[in-house]
Amino acid sequence: EGSSGLGAKVLATWKISGRNYLQANMALQQLPNRFEQTFVNPEWRGDVFTNLANTGIALGDLSYYYRSPGLKWQLSAFAVAIDDQTVSKNFYLDDQLEQGVSSELADGSLVNAFYTGLDERHYGIEGSIELKLNSRLRVQAAGILGDYFYNSRPTLWLFDKFSTSSTQHTIYQRN
Repeated sequence: EGSSGLGAKVLATWKISGRNYLQANMALQQLPNRFEQTFVNPEWRGDVFTNLANTGIALGDLSYYYRSPGLKWQLSAFAVAIDDQTVSKNFYLDDQLEQGVSSELADGSLVNAFYTGLDERHYGIEGSIELKLNSRLRVQAAGILGDYFYNSRPTLWLFDKFSTSSTQHTIYQRN
C-alpha cells in the first residue's frame, strides 16, 4: 500500500461576455509517499515504516474574472481537503517524555518520528486587482482570507535513532 499515486484535474471556463469569465477547477489526487516518509532511519538502518497510506487531496475553487483594457480583477473561493498525511520529523526526545516505555527511549536521545493520519482543511477567498494608470505604470494588489486547520487526531510514531526501540502515541489536536 502507498507505492503509487493517481490524479485527475478538471477545469471549466464559461465566457459570459468578452470581459467577464467564470472558472471552476477541481482536482483529486492520491500522492505516493516520498523517501523520507518511507524509511525509519536511512542513515543507520534500512527499516521501512509500514504504517503508510497515500495522501489524498481533494480541492476545488470557483473564480470570477473581469478584464478590460484599464482594469482587471478576480475573486475566488477555494476549499482543500488533505487526508492521511505522513509527516516525518527528527528531534531530540527529552528523557521525561518516555519514561517506562523503553530504556533506549527513556534515556533521552535522537529520534525519528512520523505523524500518520494527519488531516487538514483549508477554506477561503482570494482576490486581486490590477489598474493600468498609463502605458508604463500599473498598480496591483492581492489578498487572501482563509481558515486552515487540522481535522484529525494523528498517531505519533517514535523510533530511537541508534536502536530498534519504538513507541506510538495518539496526538490530541484539533483545529
